Amino acid sequence: IRVYQVLDADNMQSAQSLYLLDKKLVTVHMHGWIVFRVTEAVKKWLNGTAENH
Repeated sequence: IRVYQVLDADNMQSAQSLYLLDKKLVTVHMHGWIVFRVTEAVKKWLNGTAENH
């Protein structure tokens, strides 16, 4: 699973419009929660320095 921050919603097919925040390898044998590091992206969104797409 990969989690991206969208930098340019109008051009999401471009690699430059996405920023990889975190990734995890998930198997069918795993149990429980999967935690992704998105704190910095959320902080930027909340303080207005990044857009919410």
